[in-house]
Order: sequence, then structure tokens, then C-alpha cells
Amino acid sequence: MRTKSLGQTGALLVCTGSDCKKCGSKELCGALRACLKEAGLQRDVRVQKVRCLGCCGKAPNVLSIPTGVLYSDVSTKDAEKIARSVK
Repeated sequence: MRTKSLGQTGALLVCTGSDCKKCGSKELCGALRACLKEAGLQRDVRVQKVRCLGCCGKAPNVLSIPTGVLYSDVSTKDAEKIARSVK
């Protein structure tokens, strides 16, 4: 078996369940990626879409790994603050 380290130190898990999708999670993913790129962190932190984080009433939601912080009711305006939190 071969393994390859991607060198990533963190992830932003963006919920793309039906409620989050209705509230703009797709646009949020793009905004997060742009903020990470601007900060030079696109190789260290990945943005990953996940099916559901279980907080549908507070959509859209983002879980920061490894910090474990759950951001709820976020918008593209919050992307820069969230991206900076995983440095």
C-alpha cells in the first residue's frame, strides 16, 4: 500500500444538505476557497462538502477541523473570518 501526505493541516466541512443548500452553502464553498487562496492557505486547508452536519435549523453550517468549532447561520460575508480561524 502506498500513502501520500497532502500536507493539509485543517479542513472546513461545509454542509450541503437540503436546508443548507437552500441557504447558500454552494456559494459559501466558493467564498471560503477564495479567502483561503487569498491568504495563501489553499494548500494547508481544504474546503470539503459534506452531506449533513445535523444542525438544519441553523443553516448553513461549517465545521472547522481540527478546532471543532461549528459555525451556524453563516453567509459569504463570514467566509474571511472563518478562513482566518483555521490558520
